[in-house]
Amino acid sequence: MEDKGTEPISGSPVKSLPLTDWKKAFPMLSRYSSNTLLMKLGVGLIGFKFQRIYGSYRPLLVGYSLYDERINDDIIIEMFYNKKHLTLDIPFEKHQQMFQDAVDDVQSQHGNLLGETVNVKDLFDLPQIRNL
Repeated sequence: MEDKGTEPISGSPVKSLPLTDWKKAFPMLSRYSSNTLLMKLGVGLIGFKFQRIYGSYRPLLVGYSLYDERINDDIIIEMFYNKKHLTLDIPFEKHQQMFQDAVDDVQSQHGNLLGETVNVKDLFDLPQIRNL
């Protein structure tokens, strides 16, 4: 995967996805598309897909198999939740104020899958993988 440069959030349109900030927080991820950051993990890819929702965006944990012909079908998709146990939705206008708390929430929930070293056991703790 080639790491494509992203535009910084400052000076960019209010409704653009802040991929640069997320990439800085998770430097092992590379830009895969306009709304996806991924890294290779064994026989698969894992990372974030950012979903636009009514003036906000929602980071999702996604995973794809590299050995299956259905490469565009995600085999992992998990939502993140904030400290109030609500879906982690970040309004574009409040990105700067909420970003660090969002990174902390992501790290506490699935940071073990987005680090420099990932244990295969951690993948099998996800419900989608256990049910395959």
